[in-house]
Amino acid sequence: MKAAISFLVLTGAAVLWALGSEAARPKGKEGSGAFGEPGRTARRVTLAQSSRVVTRRLWAGADVDLSGAVSPDGRFVVHTDWTTGDLATRDLVTGETRRLTHKGTWMQSGEYALGAVVSPDGSRIAYAWAVEGSTQLKLIGADGSAPRVLYQNSEAEYLTPAEWSSDGRLILAQISRKDRTNQIALVSAQDGSVRILKTLDWRSPGKMSLSPDGRYLVYSFPQGEQSSQRDVFVLATDGSREQRLVEHPADDAVLGWAPDGKHVLFTSDRTGSVSAWLIRVTGMSAEASPELLRADVWGMQALGFARNGAYYYGVATATSDVYVAAIDVTAGKLLTPPAKVVERHGGASFGSVDWSPDGRHLVYVSRVPGRKEGRGASQLLIRPVGSGEERTISPGLGMLWPTWSPDGRSILVVGSDQQNRTGLYSVDLQTGQATSVVRNDPGVWVQFPAWSPDGMLVFFQRVGGDTKNAIFARDLATSEEREVYRGDVGIGLAVSPDGTQLLFAAGVGTGSKAPALMTIPTAGGPAREVLRLREGEEPRPVAWTASGLVYRVNYYTPQSARLPLEVWVLVAGRTQPIKVQLASQPLPVPGSERYRVHPDGRRIAFAADTWTRELWVMENFLPGTSRAPGAEVGGRP
Repeated sequence: MKAAISFLVLTGAAVLWALGSEAARPKGKEGSGAFGEPGRTARRVTLAQSSRVVTRRLWAGADVDLSGAVSPDGRFVVHTDWTTGDLATRDLVTGETRRLTHKGTWMQSGEYALGAVVSPDGSRIAYAWAVEGSTQLKLIGADGSAPRVLYQNSEAEYLTPAEWSSDGRLILAQISRKDRTNQIALVSAQDGSVRILKTLDWRSPGKMSLSPDGRYLVYSFPQGEQSSQRDVFVLATDGSREQRLVEHPADDAVLGWAPDGKHVLFTSDRTGSVSAWLIRVTGMSAEASPELLRADVWGMQALGFARNGAYYYGVATATSDVYVAAIDVTAGKLLTPPAKVVERHGGASFGSVDWSPDGRHLVYVSRVPGRKEGRGASQLLIRPVGSGEERTISPGLGMLWPTWSPDGRSILVVGSDQQNRTGLYSVDLQTGQATSVVRNDPGVWVQFPAWSPDGMLVFFQRVGGDTKNAIFARDLATSEEREVYRGDVGIGLAVSPDGTQLLFAAGVGTGSKAPALMTIPTAGGPAREVLRLREGEEPRPVAWTASGLVYRVNYYTPQSARLPLEVWVLVAGRTQPIKVQLASQPLPVPGSERYRVHPDGRRIAFAADTWTRELWVMENFLPGTSRAPGAEVGGRP
């Protein structure tokens, strides 16, 4: 269901996390980097080869998705349409977008496409399809015909297609198993049979690419268990041998094996900034030292080669601003419009913000500058509401949804540690140390934590596995857990001021009925419907104050991205809610799943993220290459 998708941002195995973590800067402007990164200056590249390189922008806008791949002829890109989660294609010449699957709205189905590759002849698409608890590898015609499941394994938590073999018979894929191991596999495009080439530990192989003759593949992999720096490896597809192609203290990551079979394209930060490099290969060995193609390409998201040698890639920028507005909860009125209290450029907070118990500070999550996705990529920033110095805490986690403890001494986060173990962690504000509170089981995730007022209990949702979807309470003193509610739980939880009741959303994503706000005793017992919403609306609990219930409504309609930001209040003792419109015009897309009400009940804080995603092509760096389709769409000085 949709609630489970939000957690995928955290895992590192999902492309959603990659999109949110590596923000590249595409637009070429005076004083900017080679790919337009604000505040970074491009290095002067003196190599003759680099002077031939041409980069052009092909697609930009709110509908851009960078989780798929380009067709071999460079005519279209296959991607996920996140308005519904369907698989779609975008014609790079005409700009036409067409859905290939038709699963319905998010309210009807929480399934979605995530990662796709196009067959060599352009007629078929292999794609990952997320269903509850696992991922399927599916095939579909490029015209949307004859979809079928090619491979599914109950032990596979994620499955990502990487590339087709040049003869169209095999699909290179990464399988992330529930036991936290990763496998490099070849899947038959005919019958779905699988041949495992290599089994790795909890670390991901990253981008993988086959040689045109199908004899080898390249992938990048960390140099050690505690290292985020990667080398580039070559593996024979018959499993006979493996060796390093690029070995360097820097971080090197594969972009792709060129269609001429003689070059491998990769990124490296060996010169101080992440840049694109090309190395000439024969078989499994490098013929010469790598050649610098383009400087300063930090955040390049690989889509792949077209057969003419043009390389397609994505770039994404993410900025996040924290706002505070004054509201009258009882009257449902906006007293003071949202004003920025934190303005960040290039360090997305992922919409995670909370008040300290005394209301004097805000905490939010930000990206560690220049850090890659996953391990230790996030930091907590503590900011005084008035004057004072901002404090940074880096507990070595990827983090989401900070929730301040009632005693003010710690912050609860959903996170992933240095070994990509996910779960619920407590971060000590004095020492900065992170302690595991709830560790995820394979195929199961915890999310949306909420404290009891006395700080003795933590409530949270657990999604996936045999649990499916339920709310749990954990006693921090005894580590005992008990189930509070099981059912179709939506996004967010709120605890009543006296700690006796929980507010949650139910009936979300089932398609059987309109969703509702529900309450249930924290000690257990029957749930009670408080408010029924309309179909296409999803309530997200924000807070339970002495004056009433505060919640946000998400709308699953084509117009939802253009709706003004709304918060609703159900005042205690009344039956009809009141809408508090926080802005007369739409703000940037709010990234927060939970807006946070100040302890005094008169202010609300939230983060609004601004995303810019663009699709680019890099040409003329291989012998005999030609210009890609869509030349008239855009370009860079």
